[in-house]
Amino acid sequence: MLFRQWKPSFQLPISQMDSYETNSRRKSLGWCKLVISALIPCVLGIFTIIFTLQQQDLSKQQQEQERWHQLDSQRQTSFKAYIDDISKLLKQQSTMSPMIEKISLLYIRTKTLTVLRTLDVERKKYVILFLYESGLIQDSSLDLRGADLNNVQLIGPYKLEKLNLPGVFWSNATFVECDLKKATFDQSVMNNARFIRSTLESASLAETVLNNTDFTGTTVIFANFTGAFLVGANFLNAEVVQGITFTNSDLFQAHFTEDQFKGQRATTSSHTFNHARLPNGTFGPIDAKKNLIQNGDAEWNVRYMFSSEIMH
Repeated sequence: MLFRQWKPSFQLPISQMDSYETNSRRKSLGWCKLVISALIPCVLGIFTIIFTLQQQDLSKQQQEQERWHQLDSQRQTSFKAYIDDISKLLKQQSTMSPMIEKISLLYIRTKTLTVLRTLDVERKKYVILFLYESGLIQDSSLDLRGADLNNVQLIGPYKLEKLNLPGVFWSNATFVECDLKKATFDQSVMNNARFIRSTLESASLAETVLNNTDFTGTTVIFANFTGAFLVGANFLNAEVVQGITFTNSDLFQAHFTEDQFKGQRATTSSHTFNHARLPNGTFGPIDAKKNLIQNGDAEWNVRYMFSSEIMH
């Protein structure tokens, strides 16, 4: 029995099949062109946006730079005018009467406090050095209480004996290789100050706020820290720590070696801790003659006892 090969009853002619494939290709090509034609504006739009943003950013940077240069120019003008003005006044000082000299110092104080508010930290440093070299802050002649010296760095070597700047705001101060023998910073705010390889011999920092201050490589000897705040202060790497008056000071969590706390080095020069809060939170000895806690006939005399807990 013979089987015939089955063939579809309907078959497109070859010419019609070619036409169908051609139409399909044309449609695909048309879609591709449509997609490409749509993508080109999108890509151009994206590049335009990116370019515009870059131009705006560049323009903003240029404006900020111009503002900075303008501000710096204004600061330099103020600084120069101040130096010229005070220098001229100081030249006339030798012929002034005591009354006129007093008025001149008041004028210098006002000018100095005003210009310090406008200057950057670098120019503030030069104002301080200028006043020191002029002899105005080597004693109590010029009162600069309230001056803003925050973040000013004195990176020496500088010889600044008897520098007199009580009552100033000088947080984040940095003194590197500065001779501050007999300097006075009483009642100043000097949190986070750093005294590096400097000398604080016979200096006075009474009632000064010195929390978290570092004394690395510094000689601190016979200094007066009466009533000072030294919370978290670090004396561990100080060169010498001897004969310091810590009366009424706050030394909570301050860092000392045992020898430093006892004032020992080659010789011993003990510190005074009367009424001070010590590193471990206890209190130093109370002078019974000056500090009596009275309750009827009762009198209390608190004695200081040194313990290893003081060392951190």
